[in-house]
Amino acid sequence: MLIFPVLHKTLVLPMSSEEVIVKIQKTTKFYQPDESLNQPLFRGEFHEQSFQLILDNLPPHNSLPLIRGKIEGTRNGSILFLKLSLLPSSQWYLWISFVLCLVCAAVFIWIAKQYYTALAAIIIAGLNYLILIINFKRKANLSFSKISELLSET
Repeated sequence: MLIFPVLHKTLVLPMSSEEVIVKIQKTTKFYQPDESLNQPLFRGEFHEQSFQLILDNLPPHNSLPLIRGKIEGTRNGSILFLKLSLLPSSQWYLWISFVLCLVCAAVFIWIAKQYYTALAAIIIAGLNYLILIINFKRKANLSFSKISELLSET
């Protein structure tokens, strides 16, 4: 079982892998300053047949997914493999907050003998995780739908 959420999606496209890359690049703001796009849809970087993106037109949020894509060409078009995962900073946040809540619970149990307060710390850790997972799945589905819309346009 994975601790951090990951979604895998696959798109079969009627266009070549080069056309897919170009179409996504047209709506992407690269990590270097680029004034050519007024309102970019994504922010990211591209490699030969792969890319890493995050949705750019949303306010910053720790549940935004990092979209890693790999494109394979076929005779009739291309296949786009997407992996949506938490940003590394969000993974660190989740670990640190979880460990901090467990340390607080341990202190409340062994030193202060406050069992209900320890239970509250553990519940807070669980709720924090649950809220992050629910928000991640919502943002991941939004990101996937934006990519699908972009690539279905002709």
